[in-house]
Amino acid sequence: EIQETERQRIARELHDSPVQTLTAIVHNIEYCNRLIEKDPVKCSVELKEAAASVRDTIAFMRQMIYDLRPMSLEDSNLTQLDQAEIDSIQKKTDAEIRFSSKVYNVFSSVVSITILRIIKEACSNSIEHGEASIIDVSLQKDNENLYLDVTDNGKGFSKEDIPSHTRENNSGFGLSMMKERVFLLSGSLEFVPCEIGTKLRVTIPIGD
Repeated sequence: EIQETERQRIARELHDSPVQTLTAIVHNIEYCNRLIEKDPVKCSVELKEAAASVRDTIAFMRQMIYDLRPMSLEDSNLTQLDQAEIDSIQKKTDAEIRFSSKVYNVFSSVVSITILRIIKEACSNSIEHGEASIIDVSLQKDNENLYLDVTDNGKGFSKEDIPSHTRENNSGFGLSMMKERVFLLSGSLEFVPCEIGTKLRVTIPIGD
């Protein structure tokens, strides 16, 4: 179910952005072919716009590829990967995201991707549903477990407020899919009661 939902999300993203943009660029180039001798100045302007659209599409595809599988997954420790993910989220929001971690282990790609996806989804929920202005992301471990805490100062939200599956705008993968990813790693995901805001705790067993 997770794989099928992800395939549908990727298909929508490819159709809605790069496919439509590239189609428009093809029409633009064909127009320039007819225009080049009649109005070279306008043709030049059109080609510059087409080049800008190509650059935007390349940037979109690079981000999409990174979201699917961060390039440095195999040779970066979890703190480095999470910091890069949080920096990316921070650029898109006015909320302050604070990150603390002393976990310098390189974990399996499954564990690393799961943590990355949960951080992204949890921060999105805190901003969108909790209207938080400050989000604290904490990563720690002991000999048995890896712990991820995401705490915010928002108005709080119930589980029912969070979409179960991927949103219509293709962002995130929903609470049920977060739980499923953690469950497949024999871990747990829970909302911890707190007076202000919301706290999400993820526990993943890692052994010695």
